[in-house]
Amino acid sequence: MAKSHSEHESLEVEDPMLNKSMTLKDDDMEYIAGTIEIALASLPTIFAILFQVLLEVINIAFVGNLNDANAVATVGLSSLTLNAFLIAPGYGVCGGIDALVSSAFGSNQHYL
Repeated sequence: MAKSHSEHESLEVEDPMLNKSMTLKDDDMEYIAGTIEIALASLPTIFAILFQVLLEVINIAFVGNLNDANAVATVGLSSLTLNAFLIAPGYGVCGGIDALVSSAFGSNQHYL
């Protein structure tokens, strides 16, 4: 038997920033759980992008110790070229494929 609106479970939580308590209902808890799940699923992508930027910073730091302006310029231009011609188009293709795969999955067309 389905629960009526008054029978839904709720959870009392304290908000330390506002110094008051709130009551969370089932719908609120499902929203929070979904948000946490999405945030956790996005962590690998976040770390991949951070490490990609960190690699470029490390390259500049090491080459900068050579005290050669041409070497630093070469690393900077090569990073620019790599980002402009390989990484950015790759993100674009992945975004397009993401839209197509989501659409196919939603319409139950699970074939290549």
